[in-house]
Amino acid sequence: MRKIILTITVLFFLTGLQTAFGQDAATEYDKSEIHKVINKLYENLTFKKNYAPTLAKLKEIFYGRGLLINNNTGEPKKYTLQEFSGIINKQVTAGKVLAFREKEVSCEIEIFGNIAHCFSTYESGYILAGREDYINKKGINSIQLIKVAGKWKIVSIIWNEENEDLKIPKKYLGNK
Repeated sequence: MRKIILTITVLFFLTGLQTAFGQDAATEYDKSEIHKVINKLYENLTFKKNYAPTLAKLKEIFYGRGLLINNNTGEPKKYTLQEFSGIINKQVTAGKVLAFREKEVSCEIEIFGNIAHCFSTYESGYILAGREDYINKKGINSIQLIKVAGKWKIVSIIWNEENEDLKIPKKYLGNK
């Protein structure tokens, strides 16, 4: 009887180890895939002076209509991906925004099954009409993703910029 109990215990332990290591490997793979999606996000938001942004490519990494929320002011401003792209393209076409860059400086990803959340700390800058130099900003993009047909897609992004009264916590500034 003891041998049976010992055998069952060992089997449960080994099964638990396999599950734990399998989940870790899957999580690392998923984190890698999520990083690819986030890199595409920043690549397609960024454009140089005298070039048009490639915002149409964002459809590839968003799920459905997507939701983008600027939470820098008292009242959040929300847009679908199409509305957001339209506003940016209109400002570029009108010559109001001449260039924009955004890059990730740190990232915290959490995954549970087919859902993920990423706190992506960024540095950005833009050149407005009549200026030669970039106006630089830092902030955090809170990015929610889901896994659909084996691919990670962005469902929504909420962002908030750093300011004098709101500094980015150190824990979000430097693991990259």
